Amino acid sequence: WGGENEMDCKGLLFYLGSNGRAPDRSNPAKDWSNPVDRGLVTVTGSRWSAPGRIEDVVNCLPHVKQTCWSADSEHAWVCMSLPAGILLEVTRYTLRHGYSSGAHLRSWDLLVSLDGESWQVASRHVDDTSLVGGFGVHSFPVQAAGHPGPAKMFKIVMTGGNSIRGNQLVCSGMELYGKIHLPQQEGILKPSHWFFQGCT
Repeated sequence: WGGENEMDCKGLLFYLGSNGRAPDRSNPAKDWSNPVDRGLVTVTGSRWSAPGRIEDVVNCLPHVKQTCWSADSEHAWVCMSLPAGILLEVTRYTLRHGYSSGAHLRSWDLLVSLDGESWQVASRHVDDTSLVGGFGVHSFPVQAAGHPGPAKMFKIVMTGGNSIRGNQLVCSGMELYGKIHLPQQEGILKPSHWFFQGCT
């Protein structure tokens, strides 16, 4: 599942949220709804604070400005699980900051798992200043050496304080790119729906 730009409507979460429809470039939200609300993706994590919902972490629509963060707790985390029968070998992922100003992620791991018991580090960030500005967005390549193989679960875990030295995980968007692993069968990702040409 290939994408080069931040929130470009070419990732797996956009596909699931649009039920396999090609994006309407003039209005990407037209046929899209949160894949959690569609019952396709589950999101769990640390205790979350209003006004945002933890489910907003997988909102991958461009230009969204949704305040969204966890409670102030050390090693805050959020985890997204794909539908049954779909695995992704992640090669790139995108995060969106969940606030109009500071408290940006700086040190965190992207962990992946097949079963929720055994986890591998796909990408590690220490004092990473890529996320800047209000609702800033950045895409992060997963280096070849870090490719852990296909996974069902994807977890962001803070390993240090945010940009204001707090422990809130501030995130209002995520997207995943990479190689899909699944049987050649009909369904939400049936071969006739594979309209994205950027798959690797």
